[in-house]
Amino acid sequence: TPAPKVDSATVRFTPHKKYKIANFEEFKKLIHLAFAMRRKTLVNNLKGKYDKILLENILKNLNYLPNVRPEEISVENYINLFNQLNTKNK
Repeated sequence: TPAPKVDSATVRFTPHKKYKIANFEEFKKLIHLAFAMRRKTLVNNLKGKYDKILLENILKNLNYLPNVRPEEISVENYINLFNQLNTKNK
């Protein structure tokens, strides 16, 4: 007492399929690796799984410097990076 003066609401989030990713589980692994050590550069986070030169070349094609940090890349460019890495590794 007294009863709190609080308004409440329910929010529903509905995911939409804006992006098409062929292998979502592998994409999640890439994102997890990219943000594993947040203050490191993206290349340093991913070079254990992918070739460093290949990563730098793909980032250059996406108009990023090799010292880009994971949080500086857009979702669309992560998808592009993932697709290019999967194409080159096959």
